[in-house]
Amino acid sequence: PSEQAPCRVLRMMPEIVHGLSPAWNLGIHLPFSYSRNTHQSTFDGVKLRLHNLNLIDLGARRNFYYGANYELALYSERITPARYSGEIRGIIGTNQDDWKLTLNPIINSALKKNPNGRSVQFEAYAQALRSITEDVAIGIEHYASPGKLSRTRFDARSGEITYLVTEIKTKSHWHIHLGVGHGWTSPTDKVVVKAMIGLPF
Repeated sequence: PSEQAPCRVLRMMPEIVHGLSPAWNLGIHLPFSYSRNTHQSTFDGVKLRLHNLNLIDLGARRNFYYGANYELALYSERITPARYSGEIRGIIGTNQDDWKLTLNPIINSALKKNPNGRSVQFEAYAQALRSITEDVAIGIEHYASPGKLSRTRFDARSGEITYLVTEIKTKSHWHIHLGVGHGWTSPTDKVVVKAMIGLPF
């Protein structure tokens, strides 16, 4: 009942990351949104993230990487009825010459009783990127939300959205990720535009 409908809403989530070691970093997300319907900005919660990534050099512009992302979130009911939640995102992938392939199996669950219960949810994310130049890559991403881990389903009721994306590295070391997505099933929006901008400090 208190959910903020996504129509005409711009959502942004700044993240500050600190490297703890070559393989570990700690981040904090601060999501907020601006509604063109009400002309109001709202702060939507906070998320803490611990990220681990291990790299195995295979030589000759090839490598294999794996790790995990651990998250704890406190969100407003405008975003989700599960205000307190936890997530584990597996990471596995490889770089093969000009190609980068990544797969993320994701498990998340509410940490407190809510109207939707405390079932463990499963999601999956896959990405295939090809480098066009040293600083520009293009590719495809797919996000799937098949529901409860105990009863997953890839059908018209699951969330399925595919993005055409590009990633750009600037001379000043900014990382820019842009994507246009199409939702294939009823739970997803039909057209989604996203952007991620990273800058070192």
